[in-house]
Amino acid sequence: MSLEHNEVKRSSPSIIKYLSGTMAVLFLLGGTAILFRYDAIEANLGKGKLGPYPIALGIVLILYGIFRGYRAFRQFSTKDDE
Repeated sequence: MSLEHNEVKRSSPSIIKYLSGTMAVLFLLGGTAILFRYDAIEANLGKGKLGPYPIALGIVLILYGIFRGYRAFRQFSTKDDE
């Protein structure tokens, strides 16, 4: 039973690594999409209804995506060396 547990334990960081990287990319893409599609969103809802919130949300998502990518890179680059 301990052998199976060790195999699962070894594969978990690999899954977490790919999930962290994927989420970082998704946050970057989401933020970029909001920033570049702001005019289309505003055209559908009417001028002036949204204010500056979509732009701020896009910037925050991009910054968080960069932070998550950096954190995932740092966390897993040190563990791969061991």
